[in-house]
Amino acid sequence: MEHVGLGSGDFTVRLWETQPLATRRAALDNLHKIQLKANRLIERLFKEESDAVRVMQRVSLDGELSQNLRRASWIAVVRRETNAGPPNAK
Repeated sequence: MEHVGLGSGDFTVRLWETQPLATRRAALDNLHKIQLKANRLIERLFKEESDAVRVMQRVSLDGELSQNLRRASWIAVVRRETNAGPPNAK
């Protein structure tokens, strides 16, 4: 792994650890898959429960969900309830 140092106008230096492109791409692919699963999950739960709080409770109490899927589901509920939509949706 390489390190990149960046100097700033305020005389600070920030060090960054780089990741290979393949690693970053795999992480993004995994993120997209989790977001799709989360969206499908909350749509199903909203058909069963009409209240966002109850949907969030069910997501929180589902011990079979991974931590990443649980977090993505919470974000999906908030987006749905605030009509924010998915990122870059225009």
